[in-house]
Amino acid sequence: MRVNGMIITSAGSNGTNVGTVTLRDTGGGTTRTIMGAGYGIARQAVYTVPAGSTLSINSQVFSIITTLASLQGVTVAGYIQSMAGGVTYYRMPLELSTTDTYRHDGVPGIILTEKTDFAHRCTASGNTVSLSTGFLGVLRDNRVG
Repeated sequence: MRVNGMIITSAGSNGTNVGTVTLRDTGGGTTRTIMGAGYGIARQAVYTVPAGSTLSINSQVFSIITTLASLQGVTVAGYIQSMAGGVTYYRMPLELSTTDTYRHDGVPGIILTEKTDFAHRCTASGNTVSLSTGFLGVLRDNRVG
């Protein structure tokens, strides 16, 4: 159902992937993740809270890698979709216009119930923009006292 990332486990003499690796659904369907040439790893800021658990996201980090001259605008937002209710919404959309890393901390954080998807979504304008995002949280097993 979800792809959190992928990694090269076997490579030729150069030790990594020479070309871009694209992971798609069977038959050339929906693209799930893309690994750039030479990276050997692809990560995504996406997570589904397991059944019987609650997730508290306490910190989010956003970083842009580009030259300021080519940066025209980047918007990043937390994407939340409840499997139970099918509701989709964005929390805290950010307009980023600097290459400084931005960290957003919050207590108790964003509380997500079981089977809820959380991800970062990005839109950018201008020349090629490389964006890095991540989040840190605490996962609680509701079945344990």
